[in-house]
Amino acid sequence: VYEGRVTTFAGSEKKGLITFDALTGEVLWTAECGKLSYCSPQISMIGTEAQMLFCSDTGLIALEPATGKLLWNHEWPTGGVARITQPAVLPNADGTNDVLIGTGLGVGLRRIHIAKEGDAWKVSETWTTTRCKPYFNDFVIHEDHLYVFDGTIFMCVQLSDGDVKWRARGYGSGQVLLV
Repeated sequence: VYEGRVTTFAGSEKKGLITFDALTGEVLWTAECGKLSYCSPQISMIGTEAQMLFCSDTGLIALEPATGKLLWNHEWPTGGVARITQPAVLPNADGTNDVLIGTGLGVGLRRIHIAKEGDAWKVSETWTTTRCKPYFNDFVIHEDHLYVFDGTIFMCVQLSDGDVKWRARGYGSGQVLLV
């Protein structure tokens, strides 16, 4: 729910995301976004603009919340694996942002860089690792580290380069919470 609009994932190939007027139920816009996802559309500040981010089996898209206009897209197909973890936005000192995309079942973790150049958005891959495959729990970011479960393995990943700093077993399928 954002500014009087409700957006939901419908899973249809042509109308994957649907946004309704919260008071009337009228369909305001639809957007293509992939067929498989357990993620929720989320409003995030990218640069100085509120954008709706959504992860699916095709990758990550950013839409203008009011109109559904595609602002940028990062293709990273999963080969039929549904994404479950929410993307995490990382602010950079220069006013740009990076975004983490996590995918379980062997796909991995990727950091992408987002920057506005004139009126267009530029998206570039910073790093990708298959040593960390977040699947069921979102991640916690603290300073330059990511804390996450890869199945039943709890781990710490350095955000600058994707290097796994440590791994620990014995937590079952726990949840990562920042306390």
